[in-house]
Amino acid sequence: MSVIPEGYEFRRGRLMPKRGSKYGSKRAVGADGRKYDSRREAREAARLEQERQAGTIVATIPQVSIPIGEADDGKDVRLRVDFLVIHAINDDGTFVASFRDAKGFDTPAGKVKRAAMKRLYGVGVELA
Repeated sequence: MSVIPEGYEFRRGRLMPKRGSKYGSKRAVGADGRKYDSRREAREAARLEQERQAGTIVATIPQVSIPIGEADDGKDVRLRVDFLVIHAINDDGTFVASFRDAKGFDTPAGKVKRAAMKRLYGVGVELA
């Protein structure tokens, strides 16, 4: 039985040092015990929870995936935002909401996807 040293992993059949995230983000656990993709996202979740408790927002839904098109190979192209923030729920069941993304590094692909969402649905994404 072999033991893999701390900070190493098997890749391509060899023992190699673990790589970090492409953009340097570190996974984090929020105050609610949920795992987040980055510390920035965990901080944003905590801030949104404070807003919910204060009554300025109704609820948040994490990791919402929105279809924005189809790639050349037929696969769906989707934009995944960190939070859907619900500001108010109307009597008829509709709601007022916004999309919020906690970004440390904004990629060109992310900009294109957000522009496509704005063009298709007329809704933008707030960057936190």
